[in-house]
Amino acid sequence: MGIISNTRLRPGSPQNERFARLSVVVGDSQDFFLHQTRRTLAQLGVRDMHLARDGAEALGLVRTQEPHLAIIDWDLKAIPGLEFTAFLRRAEGSPAPNLPIIMTMASVDRMKISRAMNAGVNEILIKPVTADALLRRIVSAIAAQHKPQVAAGAYIGPDRRQTSEPITEERRAGT
Repeated sequence: MGIISNTRLRPGSPQNERFARLSVVVGDSQDFFLHQTRRTLAQLGVRDMHLARDGAEALGLVRTQEPHLAIIDWDLKAIPGLEFTAFLRRAEGSPAPNLPIIMTMASVDRMKISRAMNAGVNEILIKPVTADALLRRIVSAIAAQHKPQVAAGAYIGPDRRQTSEPITEERRAGT
């Protein structure tokens, strides 16, 4: 059984113990949201949290702490969230090319979502962050870690298909 097997969490439950083993790097340039995320993770049972106020610090923490998950804000200073993700996914010698990444955003539009997903983000979370929304994104991001990584053209990241069935034939029209 992995770190997380389903989304039902109660204080003292086995699920809380799985979250207790989870190591998370949180990167946000705004202290309010950085500490709000820390508090929410603590409520979920996460004990091993590493906070970063900019992308360079977050990248350093990924290198030294070897987390199971990163929660990174789009508007990080020094290295923005998009560049942070692209570096982890594509850079030669990346410390964690398969690290599940949840990207937080204060505002959202289709272009930002598309750019984040194309950079290799596993999940997107809109601020303000609720415990339920964070919980669902963590479970989804950790589960996606077991999917194969895809390198197709400019995209390198988690396989986005909803099924784990292999594609055995061409299904696009006209091919």
